[in-house]
Amino acid sequence: MMMMMAEQFPPDEIKQMSEHIYHSAKNIYNLLENLLEWSRMQMGRIEYTPVQINLDQMINKQIELLANNANVKGIKLQNRLAENIQVYADKNMLDTVLRNLISNALKFTPEGGNVIISVQHNTDFVEVAVSDTGVGISQANIGKLFNIDMSHTTTGTHDEKGTGLGLLICKEMVEKNQGNIMIESVLDKGTTVKFTVPAPLPPPLAPPPQGEGDTFSPIPPKGEGAEGLGNFQRGMIRRVNFDRSKRIT
Repeated sequence: MMMMMAEQFPPDEIKQMSEHIYHSAKNIYNLLENLLEWSRMQMGRIEYTPVQINLDQMINKQIELLANNANVKGIKLQNRLAENIQVYADKNMLDTVLRNLISNALKFTPEGGNVIISVQHNTDFVEVAVSDTGVGISQANIGKLFNIDMSHTTTGTHDEKGTGLGLLICKEMVEKNQGNIMIESVLDKGTTVKFTVPAPLPPPLAPPPQGEGDTFSPIPPKGEGAEGLGNFQRGMIRRVNFDRSKRIT
């Protein structure tokens, strides 16, 4: 087929058609991949295995993978995270969410724009934000993005095609990791997609030094004599032992 094209069309047209075939094949592959991911999630075949993750390193990895997409459009892709921010999540799911959100931001940002990844750290969770200076989304369409019954796809600023499933998969994965996802957008100004992910659990409390702990000076009931005092002390000891068994170690 390529030999026939070489004989019938000039080089410029062949190059143009080759690029079109490449992008069409890539879109079909992405659609099939997203459909497979979606169906696996609906059937419960994706395992949830949370571990402690260095978020800054994971985001830098995604920036390296998507650097060529940004360079083609002259987009400045920035990671504004502090070093050594830890989260507790499933590594594969978090990778997928970040890749989808950063890819979307690049897709809908025009040449010379900016895509910024930042975080806010709270006690129990970390909020990740992917912001762009792109075309934005109308309020009417934001509600369709997470609804499987309302298909909504838009071409990117370089006519990049979408599958309509990327954000839906992100929502499922974020919620699987005990988080939430939300979108803020203004038409012709840009979009920010935020999602939360749990912070690591704090280290367990150290046990108290031996000999310390519950100390008390009981006052025995009046008028019960030595026997009453002994019963009272034995009862207090039993209660102290019971309390120690409940202590988190």
